[in-house]
Amino acid sequence: MIIIEGIIINIFSHVLMFMYLGQSHGLDNLALLKPTWEQNPWPNVDKYKTANAVDGRYTDRRAYGGQCTISNDGKYTAEWRVDLGNVVSISHIDIYYRTENTNPGSYTNRMAGFSLYVSNTTFKDDGHLCFHEIHAVQGTPIEDQKISCSVLGRYVIYYNERLPNVTYPSYYSEYAYNELCEVEVYGCNQTFGDICSYPCPLNCLDRLCYTSTGQCYRCVPGYQGLNCSQECVNGKYGLSCENNCNHCQQDTQCHNVNGSCLQGCSPGYIGPLCNITCSKTFYGLNCLQQCSANCVNQTCHHESGTCQLIDASKSDKVKQVYIIGGVVGVVIVFSLIFGMLILYKRNGCITWKRGKDTTFNNSEAVAQSSPNTALNFSNIYQNIQIDDSATVRGNDKTADDDNDVDIDEKIHNENPYGDVYHNGKTIQYVDVGNLGNEIIEKSKNENDGFKKEYATLLYGERYPCKVAKRPKNIPRNRFKTTFPWFK
Repeated sequence: MIIIEGIIINIFSHVLMFMYLGQSHGLDNLALLKPTWEQNPWPNVDKYKTANAVDGRYTDRRAYGGQCTISNDGKYTAEWRVDLGNVVSISHIDIYYRTENTNPGSYTNRMAGFSLYVSNTTFKDDGHLCFHEIHAVQGTPIEDQKISCSVLGRYVIYYNERLPNVTYPSYYSEYAYNELCEVEVYGCNQTFGDICSYPCPLNCLDRLCYTSTGQCYRCVPGYQGLNCSQECVNGKYGLSCENNCNHCQQDTQCHNVNGSCLQGCSPGYIGPLCNITCSKTFYGLNCLQQCSANCVNQTCHHESGTCQLIDASKSDKVKQVYIIGGVVGVVIVFSLIFGMLILYKRNGCITWKRGKDTTFNNSEAVAQSSPNTALNFSNIYQNIQIDDSATVRGNDKTADDDNDVDIDEKIHNENPYGDVYHNGKTIQYVDVGNLGNEIIEKSKNENDGFKKEYATLLYGERYPCKVAKRPKNIPRNRFKTTFPWFK
């Protein structure tokens, strides 16, 4: 019974010891019982095994105490490491070296000049140098080392060297050793605080943060800031917001994590990241527009569509078409102008008649007519009739030109409705939208509707024009049927 109680008490004491050794001020000893490796293990001696440095025991710090790892003798480099299992947030590292249970220890010269690294790989040169033991004065280092090293890492590496052709302080040992009784790595795993009780922010990369402040070492892609709570902006995205957005439409912000353009691509680009240019024969928005056939190989700039090179043969043909079209256009314009001049001269120019012998037709009747009877005048040519033989039209005209018929007079003479067609109602305005129908309607029966309207127009003299019809004034009149009149 006494034996059983002794065993229970011993087990309980060991549990309490491991609980104590596994924590330091609330932080976890992340190296406890983790896998280890060393460069030069002592052969065939189980008491010197590599794992002794993380077994949680260092009460007996003698070589043969079974609690320390002892490397092989006669080596110029010595390296030992522990694998923490994954990248963790480290606060500090404690090292307990071999002392042979004396104070001061007799083997600290073997510890002199050591270096301590934290790395994410098994190579020390890939990692962070936390400590390099260098004494400025004569003396050996302290066997118990407490090294502050607030970094992220998976591997803690102890290294020492005694290289040939290098002069070391006199107290350095001849060869390099790692005689570690215990290595304790304290920190938090995805937590922070005095007792690692607070979870690291969600956007911390691998949920790792500083054990004291909780600030992220790095952020997951798409976020930035001390707590990684801010999305990437200003055309940036990805890990640490270091990547530039590509050709998003109107330079809009891309997706903060993957860089995809949320509102599409600028003209000339396609793809989720808008980083693919249009094929050589297409350009523009979504690369849907085809390059001109006049471009060499029908290739053009992917954004604007301008030809990189122009096909000379096709270009010459286009130029010829433009030239021919321009010449034809000029000919048509001049033809129209010439035709308008002829019509103007034919219908708008004034016939001047000069001669000594002139006779008046109906002049007396006109002179005696009253203004009140103006509407009753018949459709008679009211200007003075001049004998054909004595008529000249300008200085270079012949008498035969006097046979020209006045167009207004001809129309009135041929109008079946006479001088004035007394319509029963006033002619209404015609809506432009109905103009076509109105023209069709009035064109019926040989333009009967237009003839009726034309007959309503006043023709002839409404008042006597004696002075204008005097022989000396006849050559001065510009129109045949229009005379100056003074009331």
